[in-house]
Amino acid sequence: MSDFLAVDSFDVTPCQALVTAAHDHAASRHNPGLRLAILTTDPQFAAVVQIYAASPLMTLQVNVFETVADLRTWLERGWPAVLPRPE
Repeated sequence: MSDFLAVDSFDVTPCQALVTAAHDHAASRHNPGLRLAILTTDPQFAAVVQIYAASPLMTLQVNVFETVADLRTWLERGWPAVLPRPE
């Protein structure tokens, strides 16, 4: 879990998100069961996370949550394979 709830600004471009996804692709081959949970209420940051998650190289499951309660509910349900992506 990465908690970004207290972040009030960020400087990550969509390109940087894709480069990070490429790096994480290599790491995911060593831990394919890893799932990423991102906590944020910032719609712009959530959009950058979705670019990261949608990269063709990204093989890890990435989910964005707005509250710790939502994240805990997800965990209690046994980590479903994929959450629907927000539209």
